[in-house]
Amino acid sequence: MAVKFIVGEYVHWRMTPAEICDSHPGITLAQVHAALSYYYDNQMEIDRQRLEDMEFAERMEREQGTLSDRLRPAELPNAAGGCVR
Repeated sequence: MAVKFIVGEYVHWRMTPAEICDSHPGITLAQVHAALSYYYDNQMEIDRQRLEDMEFAERMEREQGTLSDRLRPAELPNAAGGCVR
């Protein structure tokens, strides 16, 4: 799991290291703390990467719509006003 994802859960979602560990059975509490330590040593670079990721996601959403928008079936005309079958 990438450090920036652990940081996102810690900073954005305000999860504790123990909560992060519990939500990802494949990582240990020591690994979560190591990721956070790495973040604090490289905070500017990781914050820059996270900001770039968010800007990219926002740009894609504006250009292509959300995934749920793209998966939603097109509205079908229904002159009778009842269920479309």
